[in-house]
Amino acid sequence: NIAEYQLFSRDYPAEVEFTSDLIELPNPKHFGAITWTADTPPGTNLQIRTRTGDLLGKVVRYFDKSGQEITYDSWRNLLGSFKGPADTIFVPTSGWSTWSRTYVDQGERVTSPGLRRFAQIQVRMSTTQRDVAASISGIRIELLDPVAERVLAEVTPTEVAVAGIIDTFEVYLQPNFISSPSSSLGFDEILLSMPASG
Repeated sequence: NIAEYQLFSRDYPAEVEFTSDLIELPNPKHFGAITWTADTPPGTNLQIRTRTGDLLGKVVRYFDKSGQEITYDSWRNLLGSFKGPADTIFVPTSGWSTWSRTYVDQGERVTSPGLRRFAQIQVRMSTTQRDVAASISGIRIELLDPVAERVLAEVTPTEVAVAGIIDTFEVYLQPNFISSPSSSLGFDEILLSMPASG
């Protein structure tokens, strides 16, 4: 009786996808440029995306002695000599950003939100040729020190008497600097963006 068949291909798979382990970021950081070292022969494609978040959930998987995954109740009721390991992994939960758009050009700025505790990188490689494949040997993301963790602002006046007339507004800022105000570089100018009225 044959219990198992295994088929192996001599050619490269049409597509593979890799997701990094959770990357713990050192202190609050903004993201700068992303660069990578890769080889993409004609007929191949490489896609890189990122996501960030703060919260992790714990997932515990239970196995019997043969390595088969089973439920916790089944694992708990097994005799010790029939029990396999219980593996704990941590996974992203609520509050994580969606995967970014694919980065196309070297040196693009990372679009995933900064000031998060964790990040992940996803790499997808595909080929239309059976005998060639893309390869990647390194990814580098620039980490930048933020000026402030949060900035509160107030604009006055909140209404104008006549629409379409040039008026003067005052903006008050209260930044929450990452470092003490005496050692922070601060900022020299700000850019305010207002949506167009409907």
